[in-house]
Amino acid sequence: MKKNENIRSLLGVTQSEMAMLLQISRAQWSMYESGKRNLPSSALALLAKIALCIQNTVADDNKTLPSVMKEEGKKKVLLQAMLKENQYQQLYISRKIDAAVKKNQSHIRSLQLINFLKTTQEISEQRLSFLTIIEFKAEKGIRINGTALTKLKIRQTLLQQEELILKAALD
Repeated sequence: MKKNENIRSLLGVTQSEMAMLLQISRAQWSMYESGKRNLPSSALALLAKIALCIQNTVADDNKTLPSVMKEEGKKKVLLQAMLKENQYQQLYISRKIDAAVKKNQSHIRSLQLINFLKTTQEISEQRLSFLTIIEFKAEKGIRINGTALTKLKIRQTLLQQEELILKAALD
């Protein structure tokens, strides 16, 4: 009988425990579950009361149970700690993004200056090689910094989404 197995699984008990609750042997309960035997009337009446109790139980009513309340409290503390860590990480990433943007802008200004000097002045061979070195460093910095900046922005977006999830879980 599938319904009886569901009652037992809803209660989270074994066959032996269910049998003890109903004051019958485990073998009697096993045979009842398999449909080979009927329960004694006293056990059947108690089973009906248990089924009714399960049916009438509302999830919110369980929040008044001390163990559930304790776990809810622990969950809330954990979520608050996770939210605080998330906000710290967002602040940290935000600062790193600001620094990366400033560094990128600095490299761009270097390239603009080099282009300006190359187009407006006579440049000696020595000065040209110096400008080429600066140009190479600026271009390399833009490549490296651009990749890092992209990763940081993705991480920031993920942290923002995580914050929304944590706040929703706290509500």
